[in-house]
Amino acid sequence: WRRLGAQVNTFPSNDIRNAQEGEVVENTPSFDNTTGLVSYFGRLNYNFDDRYLLTATIRRDGSSLFREDLRWGNFPSFAAGWNISNEQFMSSVSWIDGLKLRASYGEMGSNNAPPYVGDAEINVNSTYPLDATQGQTRIPGYSITKAVNENLKWETTKITDIGVEFGLFNADLLITMDYFIKESQDVIAPYTPPPWQGRSGTADYNMASVENKGFEFTADYQKSFGELNLGANLNFTILDNKVTDVGFSGPIIGGGFTSNGRAASLTQTGLPIAAFWGLKVEGIYQSEQEAIDDGRYILSDPDDPGSEKIATAGGGDLNFEDLDGIPGLSDDDMQYLGSPIPDFEYGLNLTGDYKGFDFTMFFNGVSGNKIVNGNTFRAWFENDNNVYASMVDAWTPDRPSTTMPRYTVQDLGQNGTRMSDFLLECGSYF
Repeated sequence: WRRLGAQVNTFPSNDIRNAQEGEVVENTPSFDNTTGLVSYFGRLNYNFDDRYLLTATIRRDGSSLFREDLRWGNFPSFAAGWNISNEQFMSSVSWIDGLKLRASYGEMGSNNAPPYVGDAEINVNSTYPLDATQGQTRIPGYSITKAVNENLKWETTKITDIGVEFGLFNADLLITMDYFIKESQDVIAPYTPPPWQGRSGTADYNMASVENKGFEFTADYQKSFGELNLGANLNFTILDNKVTDVGFSGPIIGGGFTSNGRAASLTQTGLPIAAFWGLKVEGIYQSEQEAIDDGRYILSDPDDPGSEKIATAGGGDLNFEDLDGIPGLSDDDMQYLGSPIPDFEYGLNLTGDYKGFDFTMFFNGVSGNKIVNGNTFRAWFENDNNVYASMVDAWTPDRPSTTMPRYTVQDLGQNGTRMSDFLLECGSYF
């Protein structure tokens, strides 16, 4: 798509709408985002006696977003099916219908990138001091300032699936089960090059690899009783999401949830995408001495191990798990706290109709995921906000608590300086 425009001011009259009558041309916002995609597709189907089924497909895609030698991608797929119910040995089995075993493997490509991602943009208004002996005179010239990646190529997703389907009770009940593995490789994602390259902004790179594997189950029941028709559909999915490679960018910190951009998540190899990362709460200190005994202190004389220990946390402060064994809190004490991605999703649909009347009910839910509650942070650790009514029961010396920390303006115990599971809640619902 294309755009040609002009921003002009200082017209002789407000009634004039012709751009060429303006005296001052401020800007000419124009661009041409032209892209092209060409695809070739071929398929072979084979059916032997309606018992053995085979499908082979090849797809070849070419995208103008990639340079010429990386422009084309080949994406094959294969599928095989066995109609077991059509075998002779199943002729005497009447309690099961349409028993079919199937397996498939396929690849898909993605060119999810902006136009001209590999083409440099030239700034024609650049200047540079070329000769210091002339008083730092800046000489006009051209420069390439936008980050580019001319090596970008197709992102590839590989899917393997093994499934079985069959019917029961004269096919009134149909059941489908699938085990799948989905691997996304060379995932296209934005990356900010280091500043020493002399170019600003981000460019898309093939960086990460992600794996999703799981199990899907669907049961569909349809039954008629005269003019009354009833139906029910139950489905659920078990999912395991994992980053298998974050690429050259290294771990990705994200999930800002505070006014100062404090991060809640970390994407790194071996963890789910945007996994919650922070300190794990083990309880609440009831005294300064308890905090000192737990390693939450500094020495009055750092060069003298025998000098007085000064508590850095006190009664009512959160007790965080110490992973590195070094007194005090550090990034080395942070750990995996949970995933925002549910590992179990389910749904139930109920339908019915009778003599022109019908009803529908549907339910769905998820479990196994966590949600960060930014309101909890604002209530406890940003003192210019409203607070929860339940905070009247916060820890005090006269009213100790093992579930709610103390409410303090200074936060000397560093309860809110880092992400922790104090801010996480169960994301399950039905």
